[in-house]
Amino acid sequence: MITVKIHDVPITTKYEEMGLPNASPQVEYSLEMIRLTRYIKTAWSTSADLASQFIGSVQQPSALGDSFSYYLPHEYKAMSTPSMRAVSAGETPFGKSTAYSVGGELASYTQYDDTIMSVVYESVSDTSLQLLFDENFQSSVDFITIPGRKLFWNSDGATEPVGEDESAGIRYQRGEWSYTIKRIPFLRAAFWDHQGKVNKTAVESQKYDLRFLPGTLLFESAVPSNRTNYLGDIEFSAEARFAYNSLGWNKFPRAGKLKADGTFDMQKMYVSGPIEYKPYGEAELNDLLLTV
Repeated sequence: MITVKIHDVPITTKYEEMGLPNASPQVEYSLEMIRLTRYIKTAWSTSADLASQFIGSVQQPSALGDSFSYYLPHEYKAMSTPSMRAVSAGETPFGKSTAYSVGGELASYTQYDDTIMSVVYESVSDTSLQLLFDENFQSSVDFITIPGRKLFWNSDGATEPVGEDESAGIRYQRGEWSYTIKRIPFLRAAFWDHQGKVNKTAVESQKYDLRFLPGTLLFESAVPSNRTNYLGDIEFSAEARFAYNSLGWNKFPRAGKLKADGTFDMQKMYVSGPIEYKPYGEAELNDLLLTV
């Protein structure tokens, strides 16, 4: 798994909360979330530093590895509300303007003594790691035809065998699971190497509290994108898409093989000796997921 080292960002740049004309904070409640806006006054020259302390960042590693640091957005704790983290910070100049220099191109640039910063917070999960990823799971039931050979219409299990033009079928659960990493400073080779393979070990969904048993989850595709963040660093996001098959991707229905409850028991196939026939290779799909 990709280990995330979580840090709370200390606010070290000086600022003061505003009163009038923009009383701070202001709160908006809805069925989806709580949104809070603070209006604060700070020095123009250090406002960019303060903004980065409010909205957090992911740290670029010195070398591509299996971990990175995540500096959390600032948490607002002054009200009896659920956990609230900063999502954006904007600025409005305040006070008298002056030119950056007396000549040259910079003479057309304007600077100010202070700025009024609006910092927006939104209610979030108490689990800080979930600020970095999201999940979606769509479940359904499918039907497949299975061999009718060695099945009978008579309850004695011996007479009236199922004919060649007759067949049985079973229902099974399947689904589509997507795991989206919102911010990450690198993409591991596993995002490419593991495509078309099934999970070698169990995989767990933190959001839906699901556990996908070995061999039931097929990594179909990855949809990456990148952007340059406010610090000038390249960040990635990636959506990994999986297909879930509760019967197992490398198991097959065999005529006459039933469980105690009468349902079909999916079986393994072998090429020769102990070599198992696996149309889908196995990989450690947990390499694509985040952990702390």
